[in-house]
Amino acid sequence: MTLEPLMILDRLTPDHIRELGVALVSIASAAAGGIAWLVRRRRALADATPSARARAQHLYLSGLRMEVYQALRAIVRETTVDRALILRSENGGGRPKPGAPLFVRALYEDRTTALPSMLEDWERRPVDARYHELLDALLRTGHCELEVAALDADSTLGTLYRAHGVDRGEVHVLAWSERSIYYLELHRTDAAADALEALGPAARARETYVRDSAIAEIQGHLQADDDGIYPPDALEAPA
Repeated sequence: MTLEPLMILDRLTPDHIRELGVALVSIASAAAGGIAWLVRRRRALADATPSARARAQHLYLSGLRMEVYQALRAIVRETTVDRALILRSENGGGRPKPGAPLFVRALYEDRTTALPSMLEDWERRPVDARYHELLDALLRTGHCELEVAALDADSTLGTLYRAHGVDRGEVHVLAWSERSIYYLELHRTDAAADALEALGPAARARETYVRDSAIAEIQGHLQADDDGIYPPDALEAPA
């Protein structure tokens, strides 16, 4: 049986009414304070000098980048991967596509001592037609695996992988914008590749979980870093 509203009011004692009044005042005060804070923040942002805005943006992006590095470090520390590298491909104009000049730049890297850094090797480096084919396949599937022994010795990837002691690679699409494609490369030496093959089902599942969790985290940070970036599931197959 339900009570009518007036019957409920009749049951309220003066103490109840005082407590209810205090609670309502507290709620109203908190709401007013929150609104006032938002107004002050908007005014402060509007009144900020360009240098102050730039500094605030730099600090914000620096925090995002640190979290990206931490995600890469989790892959390197908790799996058999020797080097994790985030790259960006662009053709200097529209979205990268086969037939257009393509340049690749490394944005983030974490690695073990088994492999040297590749950051300088991927400093807006032009790539060959075979790299275009790889990127085309990557856009269609979202990921691919590379055996260095199967790569042409004079190809961009074949040359770099062999020079840096890479035996096996994985490539995963992270995100894309109107002019760039972001992807993650995971590299293993011959010893690390053997260690991966020796893993049991549970350990291999753990590797996959760590990798996929890091990829999801990085995708979120990339989208926050640039409003023009879209998640990989929005990729369209190139014409």
